[in-house]
Amino acid sequence: MSKTTHLPLSPSLSNSLFNLTKKVSFEPIREDNSIFINSTHNKPHVLILKNDRVEIISIETGLEISSWRMTQDGFIRQLKASTDFLFLGVLRSAKALEIRTLYEENAICSLVRNDKSSDSILGFEWTFLGELLLLTTEGVEFFQVDYHATKFTKTKSIKLRMNWYQYWPETRLLILSSGSFNLFIYRLSPSSQYETFPILQLVLPKMRSPASSQSNLNFQITRKNIYTMSFYSHCYVGFLNTWLTVPTLSLFRITTKTCYRKEYELDLQQPGDFSLIVIDNLLVINNYSTKTSIVFDVRSSVHSNPLIEPSSEIFDVLGPAYDHELNQVNWSCHVPKFLISGKYGSVWNISLNLSYLLDQLDTLKEWNLVKQSQFIIRRKSNTAYPLRTRPIKQAMLSLQNLSDIRSIYDVLCVNYEPTRYVSRAPSFESMISELSSKFSVASLHSPVLQHEDPDSNTICFQDDMFCHVFTPLATKIPSDYFIQCLLEFIECQMFYEQSVKSFIYDLLVHSLFESNSFVQLHQLIQFHIIPDSIPLAQRLVSNSENLSNLEMGINMLKRLECHNDVLSILTAKGSLLDAILYAQQSHTLKFISPLPFLESALNTGDNTLFLNVYRCFEEHGLIPLAMTIDDDSITGHRNGIARYISIFREIWGASIDMERL
Repeated sequence: MSKTTHLPLSPSLSNSLFNLTKKVSFEPIREDNSIFINSTHNKPHVLILKNDRVEIISIETGLEISSWRMTQDGFIRQLKASTDFLFLGVLRSAKALEIRTLYEENAICSLVRNDKSSDSILGFEWTFLGELLLLTTEGVEFFQVDYHATKFTKTKSIKLRMNWYQYWPETRLLILSSGSFNLFIYRLSPSSQYETFPILQLVLPKMRSPASSQSNLNFQITRKNIYTMSFYSHCYVGFLNTWLTVPTLSLFRITTKTCYRKEYELDLQQPGDFSLIVIDNLLVINNYSTKTSIVFDVRSSVHSNPLIEPSSEIFDVLGPAYDHELNQVNWSCHVPKFLISGKYGSVWNISLNLSYLLDQLDTLKEWNLVKQSQFIIRRKSNTAYPLRTRPIKQAMLSLQNLSDIRSIYDVLCVNYEPTRYVSRAPSFESMISELSSKFSVASLHSPVLQHEDPDSNTICFQDDMFCHVFTPLATKIPSDYFIQCLLEFIECQMFYEQSVKSFIYDLLVHSLFESNSFVQLHQLIQFHIIPDSIPLAQRLVSNSENLSNLEMGINMLKRLECHNDVLSILTAKGSLLDAILYAQQSHTLKFISPLPFLESALNTGDNTLFLNVYRCFEEHGLIPLAMTIDDDSITGHRNGIARYISIFREIWGASIDMERL
């Protein structure tokens, strides 16, 4: 299959609303009925009839699925492959449907209607594995294939006089029309099963002009006026009212098996011929007459009006052939996100450029950053993921009030969905390491910052906020405002009962230290907003010039039961009796060596302090009673304690005169 690149529009322009990615290339085709598309079982593919062969090409992969030998022999109305690609249906006339197999050059069977002019085939659909739907003016017939006998057996039917139908594989909805304003709707299931929905009665369209002599009875709803679509996890039936001066699209939500509800009515701005596609829960309506596309978000506050000005990019791709090409392949109905052109021999995937769309929304007054955040979080495509933190970053850079900041936090926290780890620059680990290096005392016990689940490669809300918002903005906005934003974020996480990760707290602590906001830091610790941790306690202690920090750090180490650290700090600052008292209260006195305490007391030159320290250890049995040891036995004590016993005897003698104290 030859590859051609007749693409008049670049698919990756940053100033374009749509991204067009070429999925399939084939030799350009000029015959009207040489290219067909199908989307059975959510497997969109193209069928190309050329040189007495049918090539089936997957739109998703661009690869050929299979190739069939078949002569064209006149006009072909429909050409569709079964869900397993073992059978090919060929509809040449309104009286007979040919069924072919991959291995047979001729049709294996034909489904033929009788000679009555009123009994004609409207079309056929491959629905599920081994199942065929034949739609006629007399009703619907269900067939199942017998793979062993290679024949199709009629299993069920629906009797209904009708003149057109619509079937959408994406929603499995079958809509039948008998020519009136009543639509008969069914949802299909495997094994020829279906659910019958109530009749949808459409309101007669209003006249374009009251002076018109045309009667409402002359209006006829055709298949071009009816669509089904699925977005935001709901299924809708759309009625395109083109008889109004300003056309509208009414969306009826199928709420239950017995009820419809008209939820939205969209203003299409200008008359014309339309087709609809759904991209990432956004409704894109193409107007062939004006050669423009308009985008709606039904969840936005302006759902009845387009998000931004109409765009002509999709029609620019097809150029002068737009009105023939688009209608001929009917791409919007059957393959919702693909643009197919036989003239250019190409199939393009259509996606939205969300960055461009957000730039346009920035210029609209009604789209504040809170609404933009709600808009982005509703997008589920991969391109939307990096943009989810964009509104909060813009809000912080513009120093918006904290209530707006909190509103954006609420939107993100409630709706944020974790994603798998993707390559990013700088990486999550590099940011953690960079921030950790600022806490020099952290390495004494454990890293200040560590990923809560190092074996997981799932990135969640807090990870993204740390990497893409807080760390980049830490030095770009005023420190007091940045701290308030961090506190608002932590409060938001607590409100929604989410555990705050350690690196968020550590970034807050680092910011408080950098701005010398020690009073605020102490308050946050006292009210348990910032949890106790060994690295934080060590950093407080290391800031020894601030006595409040030192005291706060020592108390935190006590709460954490880091007894050796507390004793080392108290001993180093000369609070020997306090250290011994803490050791007694924590029941750790018997596990420590008296030598460092005795040496520190001796170095102070305060004999009374040395006496008190000596007596404390002596009373707890850590020093032999001085009065029971003679001069000869003192030399027998090793491990350094003998030296302090001798010094004690030299200072105080064999007995202590309390009057001298």
